[in-house]
Parts: sequence; structure tokens; C-alpha cells
Amino acid sequence: MRPKLEYFRMGLRLLYEWLFSILLAYFFLIIFVKKTPFQFIELILLGVYLVSYLTRRKAPNNFVAFLIHIVCGTAMFFLPIPRGDAIVIAMIIFYQLWESFIYIRTGKLLILNDVPWPTLLISIIIYAYGYFTHSSLLTTWAYYIPIMLIVIYFLIIYLDGMNKYVESTRDVTGLPISRIVKTNSLIVFVILALLITGILLGNWLDLDAALYKLGRGILSVIGMIVLVIRIIGRIIYSIFHTESNEEILSEENEFGDIAGLYARQIRDSSEFVFKLIAVIFVIYILYKFLSWFIRLLMKKRQINGDIIEKADMRIRSIVNYNSINKNNTGSSREEKLRKLYRESIIFYRYDIRLSQNKTPQEIEKELYDMEIADVREITDIYRDVRYGGENVTKEMLRAFKK
Repeated sequence: MRPKLEYFRMGLRLLYEWLFSILLAYFFLIIFVKKTPFQFIELILLGVYLVSYLTRRKAPNNFVAFLIHIVCGTAMFFLPIPRGDAIVIAMIIFYQLWESFIYIRTGKLLILNDVPWPTLLISIIIYAYGYFTHSSLLTTWAYYIPIMLIVIYFLIIYLDGMNKYVESTRDVTGLPISRIVKTNSLIVFVILALLITGILLGNWLDLDAALYKLGRGILSVIGMIVLVIRIIGRIIYSIFHTESNEEILSEENEFGDIAGLYARQIRDSSEFVFKLIAVIFVIYILYKFLSWFIRLLMKKRQINGDIIEKADMRIRSIVNYNSINKNNTGSSREEKLRKLYRESIIFYRYDIRLSQNKTPQEIEKELYDMEIADVREITDIYRDVRYGGENVTKEMLRAFKK
């Protein structure tokens, strides 16, 4: 469970940084280089991130990571791409080199503890610039990429919390970790499905245009209030001053035109309210359906007429293996081998149910049949030493470190 969780966490961070780097590359190329980005720049950046993430996972030290990133950055200037695109990609590779140093030093992914305000703020700035400069490329990407980043951010937060929970219970066995992860993941999936549905409905109903009309409608209400105050002031002024009929008629026509314009804008602003109600209604229906579906999946299946037999109940033991390791710190090779075998098997306690009733062969077969791991070699070694009386050799101990 833990290796898969770590791979998912790293994959989401790669996807998050890759999407944001695309947005930054577009911004720098359009604003500073004054050119359209290379048509395959997204694929090149994806390859760069894959190499960088593999390097930080496999590199033994900072020097090796430095060499690999320098080679990648230099290679950009030999590819058949414009010089401006190569410079921007090289800058991103340099940033990835810095992140690789941090990962190699800590040995783990950093936990996200705060909302990524810098990312969202930069996205808003890029969108605003694209809007005022009429750059459809910037506005399109600055609209969709932040939405995808928010969804990925929620997934990262969820997996970070799940990883923290697994780490806190790594010395405990007997917990249904797989069931907990599946249930929580299903709930998170429902939340994200509702969020994405709302975004798609808003895009389909053109809510941004309706929101713009709503803003104009609010300004029109304010303008109408100011217009009424002007009319009242004009009436009071006309009582104490004599004016010609032409001047009065001209002002009445002017007030009428302005009032008609404000009235039309206020009427158009009601479109947003109706569309918002439609989105909320659809999301509510979808929420009720998904919640019913989840309850249906989690409900125990029982059909009328089934014959129910009472089975023997097994009490799942919860054992702290730190205390076991402290009480069994032998110095002989046999004790060391038995300890290594126990630690190797305990590693899979979240994937299968471990109990004192299972033999090593049963554990080996279950792990192999479920395609979780192949522990046949260490199981044979453990069986030969424990039950066959063979002497422990260095080669046997090395087999547990593969």
C-alpha cells in the first residue's frame, strides 16, 4: 500500500508542476520573447519533468542529479526548437535541479500545508494580461489550467493526509487499511465529481458572460438610484427657476433614454440567477444519486431466504512490532535472519491479513497470487534455517536486502 501511495503522490505533484510550467512558459514567450510557443513545448516539458523526477528518485547524490540536469538543459539548445523556447525550458530545468537537491536531502516529498496562493495569484495575473491584450492563447490556458490545478491540489492534500495516517500506524497490524483507503477515496471522488460537474455546467451555460451581465446590472441599479436623485433635484430646481419647454423636453428624453438603458441591463442580469439555480439543481440531483450509490455499495448484501450460518469469530490481534523488536535483539546470525524475515513480511501487513495461524508458505502463496510481491526466495531460506537446521551464511542475509 505504501509504495503505491508514494507513486500516486509523486505523480500528482509531477502533473501539478508540469501544468503550471506550461502556463509560465506561455506567459514568458508571449510577453518577453514576443512569439508563439513551439507547438510541441508541452511534450518537451513533460519529458523534462519525467527525467527530473526519475533522477531525484534514483540518483545516489546531488552530483549525479546535477550532471543529469545539466545534460538535459544543454540538450535543449541542440534540439530543432527556437532559441527563446530553449532558454525558457532551460530555466525550468534549473528550477527542477533545485527541487531535486531538496528531495535527495530529505528523502521524501514535502507535505502541502497551505493553499497555493502564489500559483493562483500568478494564474490570475496571466489571465488578466491575456484579457487586456486580447491574447486568446493566454486567456484560454489561464482559465483551464488553474481549474485543473485546484482539482489536483485537492487530490494531493488527500493523499498527503492518507500517507500521514499510514505512517502513524505503520507499527500496528490488524487494521483494515485497504478498506479505509477505498472508502475515503470513493468519498473524495464524489466531491471532485460534484466540483467538476459544476465547472462543466458553468462553462456550458456560459456563466462567465452571465456573471459579467450581473455586474453591469448591479452598476445599473446604482446608476438608477443616482438618476432618481438627479430627477428629484431637477424637479426642485425647476420650481424656483423658469425654463423653456424645449429644455425641459430635452432633459426628459435624456432621463428616459438613460433609465431605459439601465432597465435593460438590470433585466439582462437576471440571466445569471436563473443559470445559477439550474447549476445548483443539477449538482443537488447528482449529489443525491451518488450518495445513494455509495450507500448501496457499502451496504451488506442479504437476500430474503438465505441460510445464514454463524461462523467462528476471529479476534484480529493488534500488535506493536516495536516492542517485539526490542525484546528480540539477538546477536546470532539465526536470530538476525529471523528478524529480517519478520520485517520483510510485516512490510506487506496493509496488503494482506497477517496472523499467527498462517504458515510462511501460505503467506508466500497469497502474496504471489495477488501479484503483490515474490517472497519465495526468502521464504525458502527462512524455512531451511528454521526447520531444516541449516547454518546461516552471508549469502542468505544478502538475499533479504535485494
